[in-house]
Amino acid sequence: PAAYSAPINVGGGVTLELRTFGAQIIIDDIQWTSYVAGPTVNFSLPSSSAAESAGSVTVNMSISPATTSSTTFTINASAGTATCNTDYTTTPAAVGNTITVTVPSGSTTASFNVNIINDILTEGNETATFTITGATGGTSLGANLTHVFTIIDDDVTPTVNFTVLNQTVLENAGSQTFNISIAPATHPAGTITIQVSNGPGVTYPGDYTTAPAQVAGFITVPIAVNAATASFSTTVIDDALAESTE
Repeated sequence: PAAYSAPINVGGGVTLELRTFGAQIIIDDIQWTSYVAGPTVNFSLPSSSAAESAGSVTVNMSISPATTSSTTFTINASAGTATCNTDYTTTPAAVGNTITVTVPSGSTTASFNVNIINDILTEGNETATFTITGATGGTSLGANLTHVFTIIDDDVTPTVNFTVLNQTVLENAGSQTFNISIAPATHPAGTITIQVSNGPGVTYPGDYTTAPAQVAGFITVPIAVNAATASFSTTVIDDALAESTE
C-alpha cells in the first residue's frame, strides 16, 4: 500500500474521522506538533499624551512572535483636532496621511515618532488618531490597531489692561500716548479693539484725533508677536474757544 503523510494545522478541539469505502487504512504513526501562528502587530498602548512643548514623542507597537522577514507597516494618521504637518509631523515622515515603518527580521517592536509643533495659539488639547492599516512579511494585524495621541496645550490666553486708568492734560498738550499691557507675552500677532465714548462737549475729530484713526467710534490697535505692550495716541486740538473742561 502507498504511504501518505500530510501536515494538518488545526486549533482548538480536534476530531479525526477516517472513512473507508471497501479499502483498508492502517494508521502507522500520528505526530502532534503545536502550531505556532505567525507574528501579529498591535499598538503597545491604546492612548498616550504629551505637552505641546515635549518635542518628539515615540509611539510603540509590539510584535509577537518576532518577525520572520523584513516587515513594513502602514499607519494612517486621521485628521482629528490635531492635523498632521500643522500641529505635528512624524518620523518617518507621513506621505499624505500615511506613515510607513519598516523593521528587520527578528523584530519584536516597531515605532514612529510624533514631533509636536509648539505654536503660541491658545487652542485647547488636540488629538490625533493613528491606525495600523497594513503589514507585509507574513505579519498579521492584531486587535489593538488604534492609538489616540493627545497634545496638551500649554498656551495661555493673554489679558490686556490699560497701564493708566485716567489722564488729564491741558488743551495745548499736543500728542499723548496710551499704553496697554499684555500678559503673558506669548501670543501670535493680532489686534486690540478700543471703543471710544465721548463725554459732554467732546467731538471727534473736532476736539482731538487718534492714531490709529477712529472708525465708527472704535480704534484698532495692532499687536506684534509676543509683544508685552501695545499703544495708541491722541492729539488734542488747541482751539481758540473759551470752553469748560471736556
